[in-house]
Amino acid sequence: EMEAIRLIRHQLEPLAVRLVVENITDAELDEAERFRGRMAKERDLGNWVELNTQFHLVFHDSTGVERLAAILKGFEEASAVYVAQAQRWPPEIRRRADGEHQALIEAFRARDAERAATVMQGHAAMPIEMTRPEERGTA
Repeated sequence: EMEAIRLIRHQLEPLAVRLVVENITDAELDEAERFRGRMAKERDLGNWVELNTQFHLVFHDSTGVERLAAILKGFEEASAVYVAQAQRWPPEIRRRADGEHQALIEAFRARDAERAATVMQGHAAMPIEMTRPEERGTA
């Protein structure tokens, strides 16, 4: 399921990122930053996954295209269990996710669509990486 989601997101993300760069407001970026800050302090996995979803919804909603935002929201919800599984692995995984969240905010603040797309593509693949045995060191 995550492979299918990643395949589709890989095609939709460049469009979504371009729209976010064109439309996102400073207030929305500040909201994303608040979610990122809360995530960095959160210890409960369930709460962290919910905050992660809310963080990403800020960007999806800022595309200004309701149908696209709804599709991406559906992917966020479908991916939540995989995101949770990825976060159960060593602490550096959460630090990596937090770093990528900060990089997304910075790229959008700079209106750098290319950088944001690069960060997002790697970030969206993280749950898949962590479900592969070779990424967990159990191959």
